[in-house]
Amino acid sequence: PPVYPICCAGRITAFEETDDGRILISLKGLSRFRISEELATTRGYRRVMADWQDFEADLQEDAGDGVDRDALFKSLKAYFTAQGIQASWDALCGTPNERLINSLAMICPFAPPEKQALLEATSLADRARVLTTLVEMAVLDTGVTMAGDTNKDVPGGPQAKTPGIDRNLLEFLVCPVTRGTLRYDAAAQELISDTAGLAYPIRDGIPIMLPEEAREIKAK
Repeated sequence: PPVYPICCAGRITAFEETDDGRILISLKGLSRFRISEELATTRGYRRVMADWQDFEADLQEDAGDGVDRDALFKSLKAYFTAQGIQASWDALCGTPNERLINSLAMICPFAPPEKQALLEATSLADRARVLTTLVEMAVLDTGVTMAGDTNKDVPGGPQAKTPGIDRNLLEFLVCPVTRGTLRYDAAAQELISDTAGLAYPIRDGIPIMLPEEAREIKAK
């Protein structure tokens, strides 16, 4: 199948084997590149010749000057409400621009073309503007208003679809029953609330943050 011409190279930071034989891999993005040529291969992963010259700035830290956090948080509150995402606003508001924008770009259930638009954004400020626009468009589709106070936790419900669970994102997710932190069990593919005594299932990479869907465990 065809691939987008601009991709991102990453470094494996962690991996775990599940009971059913799958390998869960965590990647940290290092730099984008443009595919200049795809190499012939008979098996295994697809291989390409990468052109890095347009993305030298990826190796430098981007402070995110020009990021409009107020506009982003306003749209996120309505978006999280519509999607039923349970999040800690204290953690979100205290997160630096780069980690905040890139983490949200991963966790929000956008379509592949929208994810690609986020990847191809020139700077962190541009990525934040694209993210805000995508969130606002998604909110308009649901009919939820974008007014509200972002100093409170968003009511809980089904978790947003994600391609996988990044451990760095766990600080943003809270138990909808206790508003407490969650523990990731990679082998069982569950998010554990020890205080509530509930294990929320992860199905196809999607955390199901509904108490009625959770498995009861011994509370601590």
